Amino acid sequence: VFEGMGCTTFRSTPEVHDRAMAVVQGLNFITSVAYFAMLSQRNDVLPFLTPSLQRRTEAARSMLTSDAALFTGIFETNPMSQDVVREYRSYLNLAAGGDVDMLAALAGRWLEERDGYASERAFVDVKAASGPCGTRAVFCRGSGPA
Repeated sequence: VFEGMGCTTFRSTPEVHDRAMAVVQGLNFITSVAYFAMLSQRNDVLPFLTPSLQRRTEAARSMLTSDAALFTGIFETNPMSQDVVREYRSYLNLAAGGDVDMLAALAGRWLEERDGYASERAFVDVKAASGPCGTRAVFCRGSGPA
């Protein structure tokens, strides 16, 4: 079925799937929640809002409003979520310590390496299809879930 829609399937273990989803889905959600929760307490920055913040706000809007319960459930039920948040916190600690150049270099390298790989693909989570060979995950070209 998925191949007929132009998708590429691959096998994964539940543990690898959960860790990847904690990074890709969960961390995207929780960092946006934390960032916008902080902004909700900082009305002093309203005069300084920029077009780049407006783009981030629009990108996060449905995830943080109409889909918040869905993403909260995904985050809270993933056994890898807390570990990934702690890993991310170590990168924030580097920024707090002044190592932004190193973080920017790592981020830039990741962006260069992924160009052409993920830019034309959207992930469709089919974790429920796990079996003796592991979880079957699907990548589809074109648009898909956030």
